[in-house]
Amino acid sequence: MSSKLREFLRGKQRPTMIRELARKIDVSVSGFLSDEEGELLYNLGATCPRGGTIVEIGSWKGRSTCWFGLGVQAHSHAKIYAVDPHVGIEPPEHQTERPGYTIDAFQTNIRTMGIQELIIPINKYSHNALNDVCEEIDVLFIDGDHEYESVHQDFELWFPKLKNEGIIAFHDSVGKGWPGVFRLMKEEIFPSRTLKEIRFIGTITYGKKVEKNTLSDRLKNRVVQGIKWLHEMRSKVPQPYRAIEHHLIKRRLQRRWIEKINPFNHPSLDVSLSKNHKK
Repeated sequence: MSSKLREFLRGKQRPTMIRELARKIDVSVSGFLSDEEGELLYNLGATCPRGGTIVEIGSWKGRSTCWFGLGVQAHSHAKIYAVDPHVGIEPPEHQTERPGYTIDAFQTNIRTMGIQELIIPINKYSHNALNDVCEEIDVLFIDGDHEYESVHQDFELWFPKLKNEGIIAFHDSVGKGWPGVFRLMKEEIFPSRTLKEIRFIGTITYGKKVEKNTLSDRLKNRVVQGIKWLHEMRSKVPQPYRAIEHHLIKRRLQRRWIEKINPFNHPSLDVSLSKNHKK
């Protein structure tokens, strides 16, 4: 195989700094967020408007909070509201049946990452926490209860607080492993008249809020929905088609999407990012 073909199939790799942060988080913080998903949250935190507001619904032990926090710490100095009751039975996707009271682990993990000053924990269920966030939201990450009624309620209650041009993201929304979130994507998100530039990285689907999207926006969203469907069907097709799908979608297309919000593509951010993470 020629070197050019190998380079094409391999695609662009994650930045070294992101790989180093991933290793640091893997050692310290348990959770169910992949490195590529973490990179997305890092980028959303770093490119959030300076002094802006991020709301995370569902923190568990803080793995996603840490990715957001490290990005915010590097540049934007946004507020991060981490909404989670930290009580009750941990949901099925967290693969345990023991009662979970995770606030202690959460607090320990954000201190370990040195981001505790950036985080505002709200120990409530999401539907009771609306009045605790007075600001308009720049980034809204929904990763709470995955039952359809619950995730739909989170969307209905919190989406109006998101600014126009703000980003909404849903974890565990790719594939049918979480049918409630999958249904919301199909029925509400991809057909939306108020979202554009919908993309997916790992199991996170995200898009940008607008007052009213255009026909072109809606067509592009539907194209991405089709690509997402192909990605979700990959386990049902034989090799070498799965390998081709992996290289073209995961290593090429998704890398292109994530690079568009890569803070290192903003020259004005390079100095602050480098200084903060070399400390």
